[in-house]
Amino acid sequence: MFDDEQRALTDIERELEADQKLSAAFDRHERDLRDRGHRRGAQVAAGVAVVAGLGLLMMGSVLGAVATMVTTGLIWLAWRCPDSTSPQ
Repeated sequence: MFDDEQRALTDIERELEADQKLSAAFDRHERDLRDRGHRRGAQVAAGVAVVAGLGLLMMGSVLGAVATMVTTGLIWLAWRCPDSTSPQ
């Protein structure tokens, strides 16, 4: 190999190593942001479901309120324990 080819390969390897570190840092940051977003969304969804259930209960629809709360609980359980609901 010529010296200039060796230098070019060394530069490419150095850039790839730097890109791997950047990529790993980006993936960690993206995962953290994604986890935070899901928590916030789950809190909002649970809050809306509770308000809807209470609204149904105050309007006299006990069955509708119970159905809303049970459905919300089952969805929350499936979200918190995804391994138990996935086929194997």
